[in-house]
Amino acid sequence: MRKTIVSSVCLFLLLSVLYWQPSTCTAFEIGARGNFWIADITGNLQGNNGASGTVLDFSDDLDMGFHGVPFGEAFAGLGRHRFTLGVTYYDQEGSKDAGKDVVFGKTTFPAGTELSTNFQWAMLEMEYAFTLLDLENVLAGFSVDAFLAGRYQTGQISIEGGGQRATRAISWFRPMGGVGLHLGFLADILEFRMKAGGILLSEEHMIDALGELSLTPFPFMDIAVGYRYLSIKVDSNGLEQDYDLMGPYAGLTLSF
Repeated sequence: MRKTIVSSVCLFLLLSVLYWQPSTCTAFEIGARGNFWIADITGNLQGNNGASGTVLDFSDDLDMGFHGVPFGEAFAGLGRHRFTLGVTYYDQEGSKDAGKDVVFGKTTFPAGTELSTNFQWAMLEMEYAFTLLDLENVLAGFSVDAFLAGRYQTGQISIEGGGQRATRAISWFRPMGGVGLHLGFLADILEFRMKAGGILLSEEHMIDALGELSLTPFPFMDIAVGYRYLSIKVDSNGLEQDYDLMGPYAGLTLSF
C-alpha cells in the first residue's frame, strides 16, 4: 500500500511538470526576426548531364569563401505550440582561371579560361514546434522543444567564360526534424538558445544547427549573437551539391 501511494505521488508530480504549466498554457506570442550571418562556404558541386561533370571546389576552383548571408523569420506561438516561416538568402560571385578542363553540364571550359561563377539561392523554411518541457520561475527558466520542418531551396548556379555560359537550376524539398533548448536567466533578460535538426539519407543529408546568447534590453526587443552551421548534400536536377556554411551571426527580434 505504501509503495502504491509513493508511486502515485511520483506519477502526479511528473505529470504536473510535463503537462500542468500555467506559464505556457495560455501565453500568446507573435513576432519577427532578422539576422546577418558571416558564413564561410567549403565543399564542392558537380553539374552532370548523363555523364559526370567536373567536381568543382568552392574555394580552389570557384574562388568563394566568406560571405554575408541574411536570414530571418516570422513566428506565432500559443501555449506549447509555435509556428515559424523563415528564409535564408545566399548570393555569391567568384572569378578564377580554370586550372584544368572544366565540364559543367553540356559545356566544356578549356583550361586557362577565366570562369565567372554566380551561386544564388533562397531556402524557405516552414516549422512547427511543440514544447515538451517548460520549467519557469521568476529568475530562471529551462525548456525543451521538438520540431518538424520542411526546407525548400530554389535558385541557380551559372558559370561563364570564353564566350560560353552554363547554368543549373536548384529546386528541391526535404523534410526534417530536431530539438531546441532554451535557458533563461533574470526573468529571461539573458538567454541561451541551442537548436539542431536535419535529415540523414543513404547518400544525402541536410543539417542545420545554431547556438546563441541573447539580451533583452527593452520590452519586446531581443538582441542576439551566435554561430550557425548548415550542411547540405543533395543531388537534384543534374546538380550535386555537397557543402557546408558556417560562421557567426547577429540578430534582432521584435515580439509581442
